[in-house]
Amino acid sequence: MRGRIMLTLCFVATLGNAVERGPHAPFIDAALARTHENGEHEHVLRELIAAHPGQASVHFRLGVLLAGERRWPEARQAFARAEALLPGQADILYNLAVCLDHLEQTAAASQHYRDALDLAGSQPHRFPVDAARQRLAQLQATRP
Repeated sequence: MRGRIMLTLCFVATLGNAVERGPHAPFIDAALARTHENGEHEHVLRELIAAHPGQASVHFRLGVLLAGERRWPEARQAFARAEALLPGQADILYNLAVCLDHLEQTAAASQHYRDALDLAGSQPHRFPVDAARQRLAQLQATRP
């Protein structure tokens, strides 16, 4: 099943303007920029989460990092935490759907794809809408 998941599905690397990033965003960005080259990105993200546990964008960035390493269960947790802190964001829901899809939780993935697509019509987003629609159609076609 995992091999059939569309390779075009990608993760949104930043929440950008789609999310209010809060007063700590410049500090968080600076801390992450310094770690990009030395491979300590995950460690710094986890430290930032410990220092700012209510900052959805940091949980989101951790999810993107973990998903890029195909650590789907951990990425799902990070995206779920981001969604709990900042509900109703299309990009967060899309990334959560992709994780669930890779974990073969197709019913939950389908619902999150639907929710992300619904929200994409009314808010800024960065995920590939056409790819999400195509994957949702594939999942619905395989449901009994």
